[in-house]
Amino acid sequence: RASFEEVQKWIAMARKGDSQEERKILLIANKTSIASTRVVTEEEGRKLAEEHKCDYMEIDAVNKEGAERVLKTIALF
Repeated sequence: RASFEEVQKWIAMARKGDSQEERKILLIANKTSIASTRVVTEEEGRKLAEEHKCDYMEIDAVNKEGAERVLKTIALF
């Protein structure tokens, strides 16, 4: 949960000096397959991304779930 709480600060740092539309940001949630230990819901992640005009995707780096889709999205940014 700690990294989720820091996201707003990181987004502000990334956009410092930019207009909202100048810099595209992709918010990626990781470790999504561990439902029993998940502390940030998909709904919370999507809401935060929407509030900051970011794209949002979920990934699980351990089992590579969503990894190819994320990489393709980054390539198209």
